[in-house]
Amino acid sequence: MAKRDKVYYIDGDIDVSEPSFSLPMPPPSHIMHQGALSPSCVSHAVTMAVMIAIRMQTGKWIKLSPYSLHARLANNGGGTSMRYIVEALDEYGMLPTSEFLARGDNPELHEQLMRYIESTANASEILARYKGVNYADLRNFDDAKKAIKRGYPVVGAVRAGKGFGMSNGGYEPVYPKGTDTYHAIAFIGWTIHSGKEYLIAVNSHGTSCGDKGKVFIPKGRLLKDLTLIDFRSGGISPKAESIEIRLGEHNTYMKHDRIFLPVRFVAENLGCVVEWDTKNNTATIISEEAAVTLTTNSNIITIDGKSIETDIVPEIVEGRMMLPIRYVAEALNCNVEWDADEQKAVITAL
Repeated sequence: MAKRDKVYYIDGDIDVSEPSFSLPMPPPSHIMHQGALSPSCVSHAVTMAVMIAIRMQTGKWIKLSPYSLHARLANNGGGTSMRYIVEALDEYGMLPTSEFLARGDNPELHEQLMRYIESTANASEILARYKGVNYADLRNFDDAKKAIKRGYPVVGAVRAGKGFGMSNGGYEPVYPKGTDTYHAIAFIGWTIHSGKEYLIAVNSHGTSCGDKGKVFIPKGRLLKDLTLIDFRSGGISPKAESIEIRLGEHNTYMKHDRIFLPVRFVAENLGCVVEWDTKNNTATIISEEAAVTLTTNSNIITIDGKSIETDIVPEIVEGRMMLPIRYVAEALNCNVEWDADEQKAVITAL
């Protein structure tokens, strides 16, 4: 895909006058830490932007592999330009971590990606699901605000030292000291702090950086390679923002002070496919966010291959698998609350 002119995305009347605005902030489990394995901050920033775009369009937080983008460096080691990575996203796509767990630097990383593609029959189909559409070069702080208000995550690079985002709650100074190193981050909003305007960014140094992964870049600080990411989800079933089930609806009932809900009804509303194994009385809930396996009358739940012992046992009632749904919902990035006054369970996407 060729890049589009920024005017295509941010021309026209876009109101950015409010003091604070933000796209969704990833949950802690999805804020990545690039570590010291490779100079891959550009790939991490673009990956974070894509995950945010998917969340806005489908309601799902899907873990994607920044190394599946970084691997496109082929035989070149070291860091790379923003242009190379966004073009790789648009031309090749990327992979979820459930498909590509490799980490590190090139050329070994590139070889692992090529082996995955050669050995996986539907690799091209998976990659196509996570392809970008276009991108646009932006000029400055105000361009970034307009793009974000239109719903587009923005990536870019700022001068940063070793202590980037680690002091003052993540609020960075206009002029960092003692470094000419650039670090790529994903911008998701803006805010006012102590009378100054800042862009809100998600950093790739984990939740210990800044405000639980957020860093704040002041207006006036040099922004480099500022790029709007245009990503449109295709083939990903949407997930409801919230589900409410009153006691008595859909065969729900109370037992041991817990409300038992129908697994299939909840899972399908969360954009999942449910597979039932009659022989083993096992239900497998499959989503891009997680795969969860439940067995009738067993207190072991398997989430992405990891077995967890719980205090609940799924039951079959009138042909439906029923259980308190909290473990399943949390695996699918949801909160569950019980409204005693209304006698209803409320499942809300993070």
